[in-house]
Amino acid sequence: MDRIIRPERLRFDQVTLADYAAFWNRMIAIGHDVFDHFAADRLLNVRFEDVLAEPEPQIRRMIRFIAPELENEDWVREASAIPRSASSKFARLGAREQVAITEACRPGLLRLGYPLECREIEALVHP
Repeated sequence: MDRIIRPERLRFDQVTLADYAAFWNRMIAIGHDVFDHFAADRLLNVRFEDVLAEPEPQIRRMIRFIAPELENEDWVREASAIPRSASSKFARLGAREQVAITEACRPGLLRLGYPLECREIEALVHP
């Protein structure tokens, strides 16, 4: 059986960002293995960046998927005010850490349809 978390890495002072990235990648793989066969009306994919960019339509989409009768204008308006855009800290990391994270996330990112177009990273990974 594949382990999601390696016991030798449970000490928090030894966990790297690449370890978290590998964990995220594994969660994406498990999610796809479990849910890929669901019909479109049984599975809703929501992208974090879409919620940040357009919270109200994304929140409406989620509510309508879960239970359309729960849609409430006041609640949607209040919930839409919660997401705040955040700047990526990835560019501030060193090149080696960027490469390690990119490689750990690569299968999951590709599976989710994200382009991997960072030329600087690609040049480091595949010289």
